[in-house]
Amino acid sequence: MQVGEGVNKAGVESSDNSNEENEEKCPKCGAIWKKTSPTLAEVRSAVSEVYADHAQEIKTYSLDALAGYLGSIATGVVGNEAKIHYGMEPDIRGECNTFYDIDGLIISNKAKRVRKRNGKRWASSNKETRTIERNIRASLHSRSELKYMKSGKDGFSLVMYLPSEESKVISKGCKILII
Repeated sequence: MQVGEGVNKAGVESSDNSNEENEEKCPKCGAIWKKTSPTLAEVRSAVSEVYADHAQEIKTYSLDALAGYLGSIATGVVGNEAKIHYGMEPDIRGECNTFYDIDGLIISNKAKRVRKRNGKRWASSNKETRTIERNIRASLHSRSELKYMKSGKDGFSLVMYLPSEESKVISKGCKILII
């Protein structure tokens, strides 16, 4: 079982009685839940495959690069208290119409070339890393498992970290490194 896989949509244990005809509703927004896919594991697998497809591009940028993602897709739980579905699985099936984002990261010594904006090194502020971010975003949006991901930059952004900042990344919660 992967991290977050034990949390169902409501963050509560579900009934094992599959013959029940009771409608399952979101306790936060009241949306009716009927869909069973994609699962969190399918979403994570699709993200991993996309990163693997872009491994050469990332390694061409920086041989020492580690790449992956963090946030609610990595943890399996929405961690931002300001969001309506805080403490629940992200809206990976689109039933609550809140959608989700994927918080990409690259850890590399070359991150020092990316200037900070609002306290972060956004890949979009550097020509080389902007292209990587754009290519990964396009591949993510082409995956059917990720059809409920937010569109454009709201759906995927890439933040650059120095290796010395890795502990800062870990303190924010679960991270999944693919490359």
